[in-house]
Amino acid sequence: MHNGWQTIGIGLMLFHFAVPFFVLVNRNTKRNPAILAGMAMWMIAVRFLDLFYLIGPEAYPNGLSFHWLDAAAAIGVGGIWVALFTANLESRPLLPLGEPELAKALKGPDGH
Repeated sequence: MHNGWQTIGIGLMLFHFAVPFFVLVNRNTKRNPAILAGMAMWMIAVRFLDLFYLIGPEAYPNGLSFHWLDAAAAIGVGGIWVALFTANLESRPLLPLGEPELAKALKGPDGH
């Protein structure tokens, strides 16, 4: 928690917990797909900051620093994950096709 790392630590407390909690505590925001998508992207970005906070102090012992390879590594690993996820997603059904209650579940609670 020295040499600038305390700023990231405090930021993580605010942006990894407090902001999502207070945004998603309202029922109407949880029913808005645009807000949920935005919060999902927010959480992914803050998760990368969290990983940088876990690894960075050992990589940069003289203080808070950032190298372009830090971002490139995250984008590269993320790109590999997205490629593998989409390749596997195409080979599996998104819905449980053998489920006898599937039609009822798709109608929803009001029957439409």
